[in-house]
Amino acid sequence: HKDAQRFWDRYSPSILLQGMHGAYLADDAKMQPVVQLLLGVDEATAAAIIDYVKSVIEADAGLGYDNALFTLNAFAASGRGEPEGSPFHDIPNKIVMGDGISEALADLGLGTNAPDFVHAHEFSHHVQYDLGLYDHIYEIAPEDLPEATRRTELMADAFGAYYCAHARGAAFQAKRIVEAFTASY
Repeated sequence: HKDAQRFWDRYSPSILLQGMHGAYLADDAKMQPVVQLLLGVDEATAAAIIDYVKSVIEADAGLGYDNALFTLNAFAASGRGEPEGSPFHDIPNKIVMGDGISEALADLGLGTNAPDFVHAHEFSHHVQYDLGLYDHIYEIAPEDLPEATRRTELMADAFGAYYCAHARGAAFQAKRIVEAFTASY
């Protein structure tokens, strides 16, 4: 993370790196605000949803809170460009890497290099935030969102690959670049 911060020095000093862990699902204090925000429900309804989800997880001996499916993701988040009053307005710049994405990449035989590329891709979204590429996201017509998303995701892949291949970046050699490409695909 620090290497990426140095590489993208103009864009990076305040970007946090956080983990996403399935055990968070068992923590009502962490889940309450998330459920309320994502589902737009009141506190009592959020509590009922959390209790139900926990009962399903606990009733299935093969599932468990640390199941990789619950954290099979990585994402970049920023409050930049969020309108006043948005619940996302004041969130700090961060990259969240799920345990599940690391586990899945390892299971695919890509655990050595692919997580570095995933991180570089997510870091690249912060470069995009700072370039203002998301500042007008709320002005995009719903039917145009898939194309806009395709553009920013492929651009983040390109920026991430640039960082991974650059001598001042991760300096991947050919084998590592092929693994990163496979992970990207």
